[in-house]
Amino acid sequence: MGVRWLLKWSDASHMGDEFSSLQQTIERLGAVRTGKWTVTHQLQLHKFAASDPDGTQFARELHVIEFSDAAENCFLVVDKDPHKNVLEIHKAMLLVMDRIQLYEPRQKVKIEGFVYSFGDFAIKMGSYYLGASAKALIVEVEYKPGIRLADCNVLGREFLDQLTKGSTRQWTDADFVSYGLPARFSMQHSALQHVALFRSLQSTNSAGPTQT
Repeated sequence: MGVRWLLKWSDASHMGDEFSSLQQTIERLGAVRTGKWTVTHQLQLHKFAASDPDGTQFARELHVIEFSDAAENCFLVVDKDPHKNVLEIHKAMLLVMDRIQLYEPRQKVKIEGFVYSFGDFAIKMGSYYLGASAKALIVEVEYKPGIRLADCNVLGREFLDQLTKGSTRQWTDADFVSYGLPARFSMQHSALQHVALFRSLQSTNSAGPTQT
């Protein structure tokens, strides 16, 4: 895989017009639709005390992320200071976790949309759903030859600036260093970006509507 950037394009109040406008912009570039884009993200909370009687500490929050382009595996983002991890596991392990029942499912969000191919770039756009309610329009751009985010950041953001046409959009920046992720971009980095997006949208919804 290449290097990816993730951003919130617009909130729910502008989604209809923005979705159509963005599709037209992408298609005018000559990009070709190649498939559907789906991301599911579930927040789970620990059901019991923060630690066992023997002192074993548990993370209070567990984020489970599944991507349509990683069909067999899913990703767990575990927040437990000072140890933070992004784990890649086979989806069959989710059944084991359900049986153990250490964590209780809470909020579940989903992105549904389309993937476009344009030269060395893949452009993904989709609606961000909480339950049946669409909350935002999300865009992800991948520079397929890229390896390190730091080496491609200027190129990727210049490309996205062409799509946004100078409009203000909400970038998603994730703290890869705190989770011990290497410089080479991977699906683990992408999973952490989606957790950062989730938290950003939760914060925005709690504070009330904002302009984009």
